[in-house]
Amino acid sequence: VKARNPHMDNNDICERWRFETSKIRDHYQKTATDYKE
Repeated sequence: VKARNPHMDNNDICERWRFETSKIRDHYQKTATDYKE
C-alpha cells in the first residue's frame, strides 16, 4: 500500500482498513496466514 501511495501515512491506512468489510479482512488474513506457512 505504501509503495502505491507514498503520501499516505500509517494512520490513513489503519483508518481505511477499519472500514473494510469482514469479507475483505478475512481474505487478507487468510492470504497472510498462507504466506507464513
